[in-house]
Amino acid sequence: MLGDPLPLAGVPEGCVARPVLVEDHNGGERLPRDRSGRVKLTTVELTAVIDSHPTVLPAGADRPFLLDRQTRRWRTIVEHYGATDAAWSAAVTLCREGFVTLTCTVTATRLGPPTRWRWTEATRTHAETRRKRAADASEAAREVLQRDDGLPPWVDAWLEDVTKSGLLARSSTKGEALLTAAASCLAALPLSGGEPIGRGELAARYGGARGAHALDDGHRLSALVLRGAAAATGSPYPRTAAERRALWASVGVVCDSISATVLVANLRPEPTNLVARQLCERADARLPTHLTARDLGASKVRIPGGVVHVCENPRILEAALDRGLSAAIVCTAGNPATVTIDLLRQLVESGARIAYRGDFDWPGIAIANRIIDRVGCSTWLFDNQTYAVAVKDGAVDAVPLMGRPSTAHWDHRLSEAMQDQGVAIHEELLIDQLLAHLAHAVP
Repeated sequence: MLGDPLPLAGVPEGCVARPVLVEDHNGGERLPRDRSGRVKLTTVELTAVIDSHPTVLPAGADRPFLLDRQTRRWRTIVEHYGATDAAWSAAVTLCREGFVTLTCTVTATRLGPPTRWRWTEATRTHAETRRKRAADASEAAREVLQRDDGLPPWVDAWLEDVTKSGLLARSSTKGEALLTAAASCLAALPLSGGEPIGRGELAARYGGARGAHALDDGHRLSALVLRGAAAATGSPYPRTAAERRALWASVGVVCDSISATVLVANLRPEPTNLVARQLCERADARLPTHLTARDLGASKVRIPGGVVHVCENPRILEAALDRGLSAAIVCTAGNPATVTIDLLRQLVESGARIAYRGDFDWPGIAIANRIIDRVGCSTWLFDNQTYAVAVKDGAVDAVPLMGRPSTAHWDHRLSEAMQDQGVAIHEELLIDQLLAHLAHAVP
């Protein structure tokens, strides 16, 4: 019968080859023939032995789904994998599961290389199931993160980012539970202040079977929570180990007490303990100091009076040391880690006054808001007037503002001016003005 399986050599196990028919003159279908009227089979269609409709993509076979093109040509798989053997193996796996059919050439009685591939109905069923599962998982996550004052504004952006990342697709049927666990972790973060929490402790509470290691680097739960932390803080998704540690610390999660540090210079606290005495000695020697969380836990840093200037970029602190300035400086190096917040709180509790400044861009405004809200401090040269003068001078290169706008809690006019001008000004471009201010500061 037409369309019956063909006894071709080289047909993979679990697949069946059927002839590709052509139209005849009576509106039906027939086997292809040559000019002499003899049957000449040149192409066959490779399908699964049984007409299965799986709902879960087999492990290791999800990547070809990224290659859906309007042409649906075989070359799209080959180009992705870079080797015909690897592409053939991946396509055969999909064919056995009923996700694709392959159109292959025939050499005598042997199966030849494929020329085209196309999705089957099982693929569309699988895609619809996957979309529904992702929607259910997102709704469950929203319920976990719902607060008395409503849903946090960053949640939708996080869920959209997670969907685009493919993390839920790769987690198969466990995606809903995985996203719910990530939402539980995010709900437990001290984003608005509060005591820091250990990463292992957080993982042990919500990590399921993996326990205290569920949030270690490389696990999907860790990636999901980090994407949520990035959305909540307006930060980019971390790509390196150092960036991941910094992001954990910025949302109040302590990975350990020695790797995260805060950079300081010219701090001269009361020399009542070892750490304080070392700070005084290094200040006298014009040397910077990296303080760890363990340092701050063992010895309190107390400065009863005076002003401590806080900057965002390490270059400001370095330039101040190069000029021989004696102003006390703390550098956040971008998003402040937990150890940075701990130090600033110790200084405030001891009677010191904290003055903060950062970059005139949207991430810089967001960072300043978090520090001011969590520590309670003033600003220095970080207002509408300083920004307007810098823009008017024309001495700085115009860098366009990027990211989501933020309202400066200490000066609403600053945010309005930045939106009007559309220009970002980073600390390094104002270095001479900043050093002149520090030169007249009382240590």
